[in-house]
Amino acid sequence: MKSLYHELAEICRQNMFQKKVLIMPAYSAGHMLIQQYVMEGHKSLNLKPETLLSTAEQKCKIFLQQRGLKLINENLANHLMLEMLKVLSENGRLAYFSRLEMTPGIAKAVSNSVTELRMAGITPSDLNEEYFVNIYKGRDIKTISEEYSKVLAENNYLDKADLLRLAVSINQGRGNHAVKESGAVKGNHVVYIIPSNIKLEPLERIFLETILQGNSFSILNSADLPGLTAPTNHFKCRPAEPVENQSLNPLAWLYDIKNIPASSSYCPDIEMFHAYGENCEVTEILRRIKEKKQPFDQAAVYYTSREPYTQYFVELAQQYGIPITFGEGISIRNTRPGRFFYALIEWLKSDYNVTHLYKLMMSTDFSISSDKKAPSKIFTARVLRSLGIGWGRERYLLRVEKEIEKYLSLLTRKSEGKGRKALKEHLNNLIWIKDFMVNLWDKIPQPDQENKINYSSLVKGLAEIIGLYSSCAGEVDEEAKNSMVEEFNSIAGSFHSPITIEEALLLLEDTVSLMRVNRSSPKPGFIHVDSYKKGLWISRNSNFFVGMDAHRFPGQSTEDAVLLDA
Repeated sequence: MKSLYHELAEICRQNMFQKKVLIMPAYSAGHMLIQQYVMEGHKSLNLKPETLLSTAEQKCKIFLQQRGLKLINENLANHLMLEMLKVLSENGRLAYFSRLEMTPGIAKAVSNSVTELRMAGITPSDLNEEYFVNIYKGRDIKTISEEYSKVLAENNYLDKADLLRLAVSINQGRGNHAVKESGAVKGNHVVYIIPSNIKLEPLERIFLETILQGNSFSILNSADLPGLTAPTNHFKCRPAEPVENQSLNPLAWLYDIKNIPASSSYCPDIEMFHAYGENCEVTEILRRIKEKKQPFDQAAVYYTSREPYTQYFVELAQQYGIPITFGEGISIRNTRPGRFFYALIEWLKSDYNVTHLYKLMMSTDFSISSDKKAPSKIFTARVLRSLGIGWGRERYLLRVEKEIEKYLSLLTRKSEGKGRKALKEHLNNLIWIKDFMVNLWDKIPQPDQENKINYSSLVKGLAEIIGLYSSCAGEVDEEAKNSMVEEFNSIAGSFHSPITIEEALLLLEDTVSLMRVNRSSPKPGFIHVDSYKKGLWISRNSNFFVGMDAHRFPGQSTEDAVLLDA
């Protein structure tokens, strides 16, 4: 990395007062690279990281605002795809996929495949059904691609492929897309800096080439490994120059061991160990850090599979108070609003079994403290459990109202005194519980005779319930609550087809399972846990790799079942 820092320093020295944009695969990678670059003693005046997507958004900013267009996220894309597939299937427009039950899993797989085609620059008109092993599959994929483009346009959404195409058109000043670039100043000199090993989709490469036209740019070269050819999806405009002292590192010759220089005497400090199970891997790493008295901020752990490793690190960090940062964040299940959501879903799945509601209300994830007139949540939970509700939505109000009538009768027969005051207070609490349940039922729509519900109403109602009753104990919980409420409200405005209650709950669980919070760059005093793909941009003295077993070792490729299977 030192040679890369020196190359970047030379570019910055030659363009000291110009705006310099470092194109990186992610903002976090850019910030980590610049942070380490500065720690090596170099200057970073007018140097800032950008991604190709953020650069495209900046170029299209005014165009998007004028037309009310928004960039779609993965969760919402999966929802729109599921709704669209159901409509196509019901209308008899699918042949190959007609026998499939359109589930959230199928929709996600199809959405990923369509996105892959679109990012490769392949439009529906480019698709030839004869290219597919099964001609009927080819027709279906073409139909789905065409309809997906229409659905995005009807809902004023763009996906990443649309945004890149639009940015290319704006950059080249073509047709109706020829609008003034947002934030661009005529004559303002920008120097683009691109790592040679950045991976690019075909549309990303086209966009990058258009923004480099007429601008200065420099390539940060990474050396080719002897015995390996650089992947074709890497950006490289010229052959890599030899890296100083590369021949001294035997790791650079792993794929060409026969030709390793005889002068290479440097031996890196590498140690391999195995453990029985992922949890043992994680605890062994922490044991070794402690044994060697390694400073936390000089240790990094890289995984080949995010789960279950991040979960084990989260649990150990909470148990022993170990400071750990997570590059890809942690599962939302580890937050109070996340646990509240999953407990709420379990209650709905159980046909409103009062035991599930009791457990939820007794947990630290539930709160009604914002309502000054509310009884304690413990009192509320115990009353509901004692009423003999069992399960069934209709029994809650029935049993609560019967209990209210009982206490009204007792109150009319009770004379003034302490006993009457206690009865009246208990009656007021019962009335509050009834109002609480009425409010809850207003937010949870009932299935119709076909067991279908209005999914949009359910999602919107759950967003309100999470906002009102999930508790927070810090910034991470607040982030989780806000993320879920924002995501649910976004989905509620776009998904309109009725679906069964089982499908709805499965889709919601799948949506939340993709959400992560508390993403962080490496911090002083913290062990950093991240994907092995980010390791290139992180510089720490002690690096541990987990998940190197045969099933998870990087480099395994699988065929796209949607596009390639017969």
